[in-house]
Amino acid sequence: MGQLNNSIDPLVSGQRFDKKSEHNSNNLIWGILNTTIMKAIRDISLELDYEENLHTPKKYTSDFSIHCRFIGNYLRRQVKAIDFEPVGYNRLFISACQFTVAPNYVFENTLRVSVLFDQNKYDKLPKKDLPDFFIELYKAGIGKASQTHKVPVKYLLIKLEELKENGYENEWEFKSKTFKDIGIKAVLNCRMTMDFFSLTLMLTKKNEVVVNKEILITLPDEIIFAWQFKEIVLEGSVIKVLDSFKQPIYTLDLTSET
Repeated sequence: MGQLNNSIDPLVSGQRFDKKSEHNSNNLIWGILNTTIMKAIRDISLELDYEENLHTPKKYTSDFSIHCRFIGNYLRRQVKAIDFEPVGYNRLFISACQFTVAPNYVFENTLRVSVLFDQNKYDKLPKKDLPDFFIELYKAGIGKASQTHKVPVKYLLIKLEELKENGYENEWEFKSKTFKDIGIKAVLNCRMTMDFFSLTLMLTKKNEVVVNKEILITLPDEIIFAWQFKEIVLEGSVIKVLDSFKQPIYTLDLTSET
């Protein structure tokens, strides 16, 4: 049977997490993310303006940024597929502001763009309509960014429409590895929605799926999940999924499964 490493204690959707620990790990996590991102936009994110919403309920701060993060993740992965090198920045940060929309500016290699946020409209929307609301803010931010900097506007807008037409399904294969000696192919598949991120381990033998198991679920934020899986290894008859510190987060004894 598969076993999770209980010492990891991955965050489950809806569980609180320590903001101080998150802050302290930011540099490490971005280092992990950036090892696979060369000449490209390293991140595209949308959040409510922190200064304006400093004392407002979490609905307008952490909840907002968590729920819209899956769209930025999708765009970042898509822009890696094209020959585009941003000039003067490597991250695009869109700040949704209720009161003051500031000019574009670059700070610490991040192009910061502010757009208008309609709180009344946001408050009245049912949860199922939030992705459409988020996409419009992303579109506004991308358009405004292109007024002062080189941005692949057409490509990003097309990808946003594709995401919407596909029912906001943000799924991708993170890694696959074939163990020829035992005839097993192992694949780590990711899924990121407005509410959660999940990681699934799929094993196939002779093109037949023998294992397809969700092994990790967290809040939908790369800061939380990116470091928790990196490699698949085989030790004897045991397949292990390792994190960025080479510690197992999941083990599976193949003698009981195949």
